[in-house]
Amino acid sequence: ENDNAGARYCAIIGELNNWSPTDNCAGEGHLGRDDYGYWLVILEDKLREAETAEEFYFQEYNYVDDFDKGDSCVDVDELMKRIDDEYWEPGEDRFIKAPFEAASKLYEEVFGPNGPEREEELEEIPDAETRYKAWKEKHKDDPKSNLPSFDVIDNGKEYDIFNIVDDPVSREKFRKKKPPIAYWIEMRKGRKAWMKKYLPAISHGSRYRVYFNTPSGPLERVPAWATYVLP
Repeated sequence: ENDNAGARYCAIIGELNNWSPTDNCAGEGHLGRDDYGYWLVILEDKLREAETAEEFYFQEYNYVDDFDKGDSCVDVDELMKRIDDEYWEPGEDRFIKAPFEAASKLYEEVFGPNGPEREEELEEIPDAETRYKAWKEKHKDDPKSNLPSFDVIDNGKEYDIFNIVDDPVSREKFRKKKPPIAYWIEMRKGRKAWMKKYLPAISHGSRYRVYFNTPSGPLERVPAWATYVLP
């Protein structure tokens, strides 16, 4: 079959977690509706009796890697400690551990330690550039920090995209920092470990028929490993 309009939604025979062939249809690709879209079908495995749901770990199951990788079940507290010791430099994870600290400090910088709590109590706020220059002057003699020296400048427009000003040393340090993928991989569970806690929504080895609905009619016989389909 061939149709320039392409497939617009996908139907799976069977009710899988109330998945909808229209609500969960192809999303737009990078170039819009005529680009290759994508389908997102979330299948939620059911927790077995007397088991506790996973808070951190997730299942990774595919045919590219060995699907039993990730069954080491390393303790999550031990893994977090290793990330602290081996990955983060002193101070870098400060705002991860205390996510509201930055917001509260920013509030104090703008409004003072006993600032207004309601909009009606707000006084006239100077423009962004004036506030920025005053802040830089106030902190010019502060001791150097291990944290990157980034400044975010807002010109006050509603549609503004913030300008981020940094120094070459901080920029280079940021670019050299690799994401903690090695630790992230250890937070996955393979098939064996996952099956101890969960009943799969689709059993391993099951076969389901998939239809891509196009203006010329349904297109079937799509391989499960297809990265995209051009009807």
